[in-house]
Amino acid sequence: MTITTEGRHKVAYWSVDKAGNKETTGAVTVVIDKTDPTIVGKATTAPNANGWYNSAVTVRFDCTDALSGVSTCQPDVVLGAQGANSATGSAFDNAGNQAHTTVDGINVDTVAPSVSIGGVKDGASYTLGAVPVAVASATDATSHVVGQPTVTKTGGTANGVGTYTVTATATDHAGNVGTATVTYKVVYGYGTTLFLQPVNDTAHQTGLSTSVFNAGQTIPMKFQLRNAAGQVVQASAAPKWLNPVKGSATTAGVNEAAYTAPETVGGTYTWDGTQYQYNWKTDKTQSGSYWRVGVTLDDGQSYFVNIGLR
Repeated sequence: MTITTEGRHKVAYWSVDKAGNKETTGAVTVVIDKTDPTIVGKATTAPNANGWYNSAVTVRFDCTDALSGVSTCQPDVVLGAQGANSATGSAFDNAGNQAHTTVDGINVDTVAPSVSIGGVKDGASYTLGAVPVAVASATDATSHVVGQPTVTKTGGTANGVGTYTVTATATDHAGNVGTATVTYKVVYGYGTTLFLQPVNDTAHQTGLSTSVFNAGQTIPMKFQLRNAAGQVVQASAAPKWLNPVKGSATTAGVNEAAYTAPETVGGTYTWDGTQYQYNWKTDKTQSGSYWRVGVTLDDGQSYFVNIGLR
């Protein structure tokens, strides 16, 4: 008996020997499967709105066979190579039929964009009014950058001095985020902290002798702040008076006239519209020594000048 029709068949059988003994009967089931199994594959997670993944992707295969049943089905495949990926799976049924399928269009990018900042340099110091413009750029070799990098600046004071941090951020089509940061200082410019008369500022001007005053008198400490163009500017926060520090002994004669301005109360310089001033009331017990006095500015810088007291 020959069966060629595909499907599940029940075949009955019997037998009688030559002596006429009772026949033997029975039945068997025969399955004929000429049809390939079915295999379907898909990623277990969905890509983002741009069609990209930013981590490895698992592709899972589902195999079915209605007749002889599945004997082997492709196990999960993990795809993590940069760029376009694909996975091919195979299915075999118990009759030896086989099927194959390929899942493609799996775009993977796990690397953040490379971001750089130009114009300003990390660790640099610039003069108020002459700070370069920060310019950001970004590249991404796989899914490519979305739009232009965003640039934010933090720090500093209201008038533009102090320490600043520029941060540039870029995002690629896979959702990876790359950043770069640059930190720099902005300080007051030309002419800043040149203490004015009656004090000779030998720390910032050449060809001058150190000022020597009579101990016990009030000494007006004056200076101006300027930008890169030489224009006088006002600080955002009052400059701080730095307490005098005693230095070496002096035997020089007095070379400055006496002043009778009232002493400044408190620890900051005052602004009169054109310059800063602190009236330092010296004491006679300070005579015979040089004294280092100065100022701390809101740009983070401190400046000093030496004054002798007799």
